[in-house]
Amino acid sequence: MSLQKPLQSIADAQQAGLIETLPQPQLVIGQQLSGYVEDPDVLGQIQTGLTNFVESGQLWAMIGGFILGYMFAGLRRG
Repeated sequence: MSLQKPLQSIADAQQAGLIETLPQPQLVIGQQLSGYVEDPDVLGQIQTGLTNFVESGQLWAMIGGFILGYMFAGLRRG
């Protein structure tokens, strides 16, 4: 069975008849959808995201937020 368009959802797989005819439809749908990944370098994407997180100053803002939150929580408890 050849498909004219890539599967984008479970509804597309149902319309194509894959869910009723195959014993493990989740596996087939996952393989179909994973075939369209543009950049498979997941660790590289994580590294780029963390580098941007640090360089943009968001790390320091998060640390400051934790410290301020801890201080306010201490005031509320006391």
